[in-house]
Amino acid sequence: MVKTGLVRFEILMDAGDGAQKAGDILIKALARDGKYVFSEPIIPSEISPPRRTKFSMSGVIIRVADFDITSIGNDSDVILASHEILLSRRLEDNEYHVPAKVLLDMSDQEKNPETYAAAIKEAQDKGLEVFPFHIDQETKDLMGGIKREAGRGTGNNMYYLGILTYIFNVELDIVLSVIQKTFIKLSEDRLAQNLTIFNNGYRLAKTHFNFTAEVNSNAKEGKDKILIDGNSAMALGVIDAGFKFFAGYPITPASSIMHLLAKYMPHFGGRIHQAEDEIAAIGAAIGGYYGGIPSLTCTSGPGLSLKQEFIGLALATETPLVLIDVQRGGPATGLPTRTEQSDLLACLFGTHGDSVRIILSVTDITDCFYAPHVARYITEKLRVPVVILSDGFESNSLSVIPKLISKPMKSVDDISDDILARFQIKRLTHEIEMVNENQSIPGEEGKLRRLVGLVTNKEGLISTSAPTQKRAHRIRNQKLHDIQASIIAPDIFGAPEGDYLIVGWGTTRGAIEEAVTKLGEEGIHVSSLSLRTIYPLPLSLKAIFSRFKKVVTVEIAFGDKLKPSPITMLLRNETLMDIEAIISEPTGRPVTPNEVKSKIKGLQS
Repeated sequence: MVKTGLVRFEILMDAGDGAQKAGDILIKALARDGKYVFSEPIIPSEISPPRRTKFSMSGVIIRVADFDITSIGNDSDVILASHEILLSRRLEDNEYHVPAKVLLDMSDQEKNPETYAAAIKEAQDKGLEVFPFHIDQETKDLMGGIKREAGRGTGNNMYYLGILTYIFNVELDIVLSVIQKTFIKLSEDRLAQNLTIFNNGYRLAKTHFNFTAEVNSNAKEGKDKILIDGNSAMALGVIDAGFKFFAGYPITPASSIMHLLAKYMPHFGGRIHQAEDEIAAIGAAIGGYYGGIPSLTCTSGPGLSLKQEFIGLALATETPLVLIDVQRGGPATGLPTRTEQSDLLACLFGTHGDSVRIILSVTDITDCFYAPHVARYITEKLRVPVVILSDGFESNSLSVIPKLISKPMKSVDDISDDILARFQIKRLTHEIEMVNENQSIPGEEGKLRRLVGLVTNKEGLISTSAPTQKRAHRIRNQKLHDIQASIIAPDIFGAPEGDYLIVGWGTTRGAIEEAVTKLGEEGIHVSSLSLRTIYPLPLSLKAIFSRFKKVVTVEIAFGDKLKPSPITMLLRNETLMDIEAIISEPTGRPVTPNEVKSKIKGLQS
């Protein structure tokens, strides 16, 4: 057995065969066993893609460590593939160590000898070790019975779960307990069949594979830990922040926020509205806040485009609005199940006219929980739209983190200073001027408030005069200046001055900081800065940047020499400094620490 502090492996199966279910069971078991884990699901873009094609690849990448990890890392050490086509497809991504170990199910070899031989040769030519295995006939018969009875699934996922449980020396009793809890609704016979398949996989690994690995269980020490993904943390944060109304429309990868809110929000006095479309959803959220109820909406990709006109209406009418945007690959339908950071400029400038809004980003799962608190505070204080930017990687990735501390808000004044400081903001202490001095809600006696998208004066009456329009623009932008003046200097990871400063936002933070740490161990001293409040940007940025010889950016959005990436463009505009994007490629995959390290070393040479 090899003792290791870090390992990464993945399960690849056809969509619908339960790879992610097996992965979830293993992740939960690893976490209960005291390991630090970080996972990323692999989800096909198509619904029910044809089996045994590259488009059907589904699965999960799991990183396990004996120390806290904040990214999915670089490359996999073990790849388990249910057939040769998925293996060949995954090799295209070049996310493997040499020599990684490939466990290849040979069940389909008899009908596809040539493609199996080609895939095995391809893996071996790339320096990987291939370990073919065959599922025994008893197990195949059990799997066939399950498929006939259930009409779907094969049971292979439980077999693979048994193999990986043995290889990574996961406590067997813990895995069995998680399996029983996961399949609590199955009949005793069906559960017994699945457990037999699992045990058969475990037995095969014990007799067939001559390698195992074990990660120390250091997460058992210290503070209480939980296993949670970004969307779940965001939904719980929405409830903790005191929102009482959510209106949304299902869209990948944001949908699970609404699913969890539908399950729990009513128990906290809240209501969920699944609207007929994205436009109706944001309209309902604005209507909720107009009625005095803390409200929000959530979307992704094309839904953001559809909501733009209503974002402008919320600003013009000074109605609070919080919008969560879980970014995915675009434009149009794009890559619904892949990650990207290309919505920043759309969130800032997607609405016609001079449209002010505040943009927050989440850099880790804990941020997901507290971002709704900050968004509610800002939108109710300033009465401007606030957008929370997450992404497909953060939304679905599971990680072991310190237990989240509930800090419920009945009113925005209840927000704690440490939550504001987490997003680099100080409490607003002065009175905020409004375009419409009457900010009443329906039903307040003697305070009839007119709500229109047209320009109004301070009494709320429509006015087309030049001074009225000028005043409205000035006041709306002063709100932006007010929040900008309250932004404190962001923390720097590493030395406060030096040769290189890497600037990122959102979920690139984990990979950037891991790269900075590794570079430091190699004697290359680099610092980094991750923005949680993206717009407006801190006034202190130019002073911070001037302490470094070169400032570079990392972002999962397109940029080149003629067209800077979105964050690079904003930073150049704000500081008038020469800032270069070293990573600006929207590949659908998260940034890796090795990519960042390689780019920095390239700058040195």
